[in-house]
Order: sequence, then C-alpha cells, then structure tokens
Amino acid sequence: DITVKAEEARRGKKRAFPLNWSADLRSERAAMDDPPPAEVWTLVAAAGGRGPELSAAAHRAGLRAEAVPPDEAALGSIDRLPGRLAVVLAQSPEKTLLQALRRGHAHVFTIAVDEAFARCPASRLAAFDAGARMVTSSVAAVEEALAKVSVIFNSCGPFVCSVCGLGRLSENALHLHMHFHHAVDTIPEDPCPICAERPRNLAVHLHQNHGPPAEREPPPAPYATFAWCVCRRLDGRFLLVNEPAGIAGGRPNFWLPAGRVDRGESLQEACRREALEEAGVPVKVTGLLRLMVDSHQTLRAVFLAEPEDDAHAEPKSVPDWESVGAMWAEVEEVQNLKESDFRHPDPQDLYPKVASGHLKPEPVDTKEFLALEALIRRLTAGDARAERELASVWRSVQAAYPPAVFQRG
Repeated sequence: DITVKAEEARRGKKRAFPLNWSADLRSERAAMDDPPPAEVWTLVAAAGGRGPELSAAAHRAGLRAEAVPPDEAALGSIDRLPGRLAVVLAQSPEKTLLQALRRGHAHVFTIAVDEAFARCPASRLAAFDAGARMVTSSVAAVEEALAKVSVIFNSCGPFVCSVCGLGRLSENALHLHMHFHHAVDTIPEDPCPICAERPRNLAVHLHQNHGPPAEREPPPAPYATFAWCVCRRLDGRFLLVNEPAGIAGGRPNFWLPAGRVDRGESLQEACRREALEEAGVPVKVTGLLRLMVDSHQTLRAVFLAEPEDDAHAEPKSVPDWESVGAMWAEVEEVQNLKESDFRHPDPQDLYPKVASGHLKPEPVDTKEFLALEALIRRLTAGDARAERELASVWRSVQAAYPPAVFQRG
C-alpha cells in the first residue's frame, strides 16, 4: 500500500520570462518619482576575436559594451566605466580573474563563455567554484541573460539584496535577482527584505510569496510522488543538471532532471515537464527503469528518455529558479566526478548501468502501468476514492514487471 507520510522539497514551475516586466518597472519608477539609474555597461573580456560578437549581444539586450582583453587588467575597467554596474563576460577566462570578480564585485553578473567549460562537467564546476555565475557557449544564451540583467539593474525600488548589497530593487526585480544572480550561492538565513519574515530558505520564500503572482509556487498536489528522468542522446551522452546551490549542498552540484508530480499529472508527464523546466530539453519517454518506494512509502518512478529532436537539444544555461543550467556528458565523465560533485550520486549509479545494458528499460504502455498512471492522476488531483484502489493496482504492477524494477529508495 503506497501512502504518503512525508513531504519533499517542492520545485516550482518554470514559465516564460514575463514580457511586461520592463513596463511594470517603468510604472513603479514613475510612481516613486525617482530618476532612472545610470546606464548599464557590459564589460566584454574576450579573447580570440569574440569581442565584437559578444558586444553585439549586449547591444541587442539594451546594454552598452566595452571589449577588453581577458586578464586582470579588466578589473580596473569596472571602476572606470560610467554606470550603475558593469557585467563581465569572460571568454577563456582565467580563474584568478573570476575569483577576483567574486571577491570584490559580488553584484557583478559574471558569465564564462567558453566551450571547454560548457562541455566538460569537471571544468564547468571549476568555473562556478572560481566565481562564474553562468557558464555557456551560446551567444543567444548570453543575450537572454543580459536582457534579465538589464531589467534588474534598471529597476527602481526600495529593496536591497541581503546577499550582495545591490539596491534600488523593486519587488519583482529582487525576486528575479535572487533566483538568477544568486543561483550559485548559499543564501543566508536573513530576514526577507520585503516582508521582514525570517524564513529557513530566503530564495524559496521569495519564490513562493513575492514577485509576480503568476511566477509563484503552485499549491502542491495532495499526494506526493516523484518522477526522475534519465535522458540519453543518440551519441550516448547523458543529461546532467546543475541544481541551485541552495538545495544542492552550497554549490551548483549535478543531478538529473527530477521533481514532484504536479496536481492532476501522470508520472510520465511530470518526467517530461521536469526535463524541460530544469534542462530546457523537450524529451520523450522510452521506458521505465525503476520504481522506488522509500521508508515513508513515497513512490519515485525513474524513466529512460531521449530528446524529441536530437539535432536541436541544446540544454539551457541561463540560471533561474529551476536550475543553474544543464549539459550533456559522457558516462566516463560522470564516473570521474567526485561524489561531492552531485546533489546525490544517482547519476553515477544509473547512467553507467543504462549505458552498459545492465539496467534495461521496461515498457510503459502495459495495461498495468497505464492503470497506475491513471490512478496517479486521480491521487494528485485529490480524489480520495483513488487511495482505496491503490493496493490492488500496485499488486498488478508488481506482477507484471520483473523484481529488478522495484527498489527501496
């Protein structure tokens, strides 16, 4: 009998970045009769001829830009540029430069634009450890991030970020700033700058209680069950997600796309949604790997999936509430990481077993599993009568699938 006696940390739904935020912020500024802030600059510290390309991305995002070589002399340019803040883009960045930026310029959003950092799991974590707030190889992602930077830095409000000291923030801008700028940071247990409440997790509190109402955490499904996604590309690489530092041990450690099933969802629908929200990759489920039940009788379904379009499956790299970014990784790269590089080392267990064929997917179109999916929909929607049917449906699933599918998790 699978009943729920424990809650897990909830993950919010990712929605499109509201296009009306800039207008909202302009209205707030006018209402406060406050002069607009100074221009926002992007300092492009670029090598290899990437300066013009990255500067153009900054201009398209509405920011001014200046290109300099990627060395420590770039730090002097930050104080020289006339504007409220400077945003630094580092192409092939030196770790000493990233470290200096993190130490002395906590309010600067630093993007490491580098193919090696973006494609190698160990190098990616090293870039975050050194001070990068975003790691990517995509100019389009740089432009998307700088558009958010522009909204935050051009806001005008009464609030100050308790982590980096950035001020003049509206409620919406502080909400965005915390999940975007500080996704790689451990957030202190400070009072909320908006309501003065002292929550256990300030980032979660801001997400659930402040900012645009449409962006807030939806009410949890009354029945707690979870879906995990093991996504493998045609070339054998697996999908890894950099979890926000606040829930991943104080740094943006790796995990797989996973989360709680929403109200009225099936397990497979939750698997697809989590892959899209946390990794930015639309996927299709190809099989069932495991059904895990923990000591509280909470169910977790582990699915095998693949990209819907393998040729256009570039993971997200702009930080938000859902994740700091995602990447494709070789099995050997996953195995070579330390256990401490993961929120939990499930990928180091699951990915090699799937790659070797030791863990084989089972079909998800059997009548027994489809009956379980239909029941999960009813349970998460709050149908009290469904719980009375759970024991018999679960026995049917156990009879239809090999014992290796079922694990205590």
